[in-house]
Amino acid sequence: MMGDIFGNLGNIKASVDEAKTRLTALRLNEKSNCGRITVCVDGNQKVIDITIHENFEDQEELADIMCNTMNRALEKSKTKMTEELQNATGGLMGSLPGL
Repeated sequence: MMGDIFGNLGNIKASVDEAKTRLTALRLNEKSNCGRITVCVDGNQKVIDITIHENFEDQEELADIMCNTMNRALEKSKTKMTEELQNATGGLMGSLPGL
C-alpha cells in the first residue's frame, strides 16, 4: 500500500495542482439573510467582491450583517476546498504532509 502511495505521488500532486487552479477560478456568492449584502469569495477563502444593495443608516447593523455574511461565504469556500482536495488526493489528504 505504501509503495502504491509513493508511486502515485506525482499523480496526486498533479491532481492537487489542478484542484488549486479550479479553486482559484471558483466564485461562491453568499447573500445576507436580509438580502441587502452579497459577498463573493473564491475557493481559496479570498474575498473577491462585496455588494451592498441599499444604504445603511446604522453602521453597527451594516458591520454585523457583513461579518455574518462573510463568515458564511468563507465557510462555504472552506468546505469546497476540502472537497476538491479530498477528491484530488483520493481521500488521502489528511495522511500526506503538506496537502
